[in-house]
Amino acid sequence: MTAWHRKGGSLPGPERSQPTHQPLMASFPAIAVVALALKGLLDGAASRADGINPRTNILRADQLKSVPESDGVSIFLYRLGFNTNRRHLPPRLAPDGTRFRASTPVDAHFLFTAWAKDPVSQLSLLGWVVRTLQDTPVLPPGFLNSFAGGRGEVFAASEGVELVGEVLSLQDFFNIWEVAQSPHQPSVSYVARMILIDSDVALADGGLVQTRAFDLATIIRDDTHPAPAP
Repeated sequence: MTAWHRKGGSLPGPERSQPTHQPLMASFPAIAVVALALKGLLDGAASRADGINPRTNILRADQLKSVPESDGVSIFLYRLGFNTNRRHLPPRLAPDGTRFRASTPVDAHFLFTAWAKDPVSQLSLLGWVVRTLQDTPVLPPGFLNSFAGGRGEVFAASEGVELVGEVLSLQDFFNIWEVAQSPHQPSVSYVARMILIDSDVALADGGLVQTRAFDLATIIRDDTHPAPAP
C-alpha cells in the first residue's frame, strides 16, 4: 500500500491499496452502470415485443424538452439520495482479508417517460414500461456487469440492485418538468435501491497479539512520615 503524496513534499492522508488484478466492486461507476442496465433491459424487452419498437435513451434535464422524432422511452435521473435504512455499514472486507472503509449505499430515483406522436400510443408505451420493470424487480450483478463496458466488474456477486415503483407527489412531478422547461409528459418513477459505492481506502489493522507484558509497580516506604497512632 502506498500513501498519498503531494509533489514536492509528503502530505499525510489515507492509505489506498495498490492496483491489483482483482475486479473493482461497486466502485464509483455503479450509478452509471445501473442507468445503462435499465436502458439495456428496455431495449432487450422491446426486441421481443410485438407491435412496438421504442428507442430508449438516457437524458439530462435540458434534453427532456426536445420531443423525439420516433416513439421511445427516456430515462432521467432526477434525484440521488443516501439510503437511510442501512447508512452505517461495517468496513468492507476484500477476498484477501484487507479491510476498507465502509461502502456508501445510495438510492437512485429515475423518471421513465414515454414519447409518441399520438397520446394513445404514448399511454400504451408507458404501460409496457411499467410491465417490463415490474417483471424485473431485481437487477442481478451479472446483468449489471454486462453493461459495465471497459470498467470491469463493477458489482460483486452478492450486489444486486432492487427496483421499486415510487409514487411522486404532484409537487415533485411539477418541479421535475419545471426544471426541464417542458410540458408534462406521461411518466412513471422507479427507485434503484441500495447501490453500494465502495471505498478503496484501506484501514490500518494492528497485528495479532502474541504476548502480553505487564510492568510491576514497586512500593516505596516513606519512614520520614510515620503513620499516626491509632
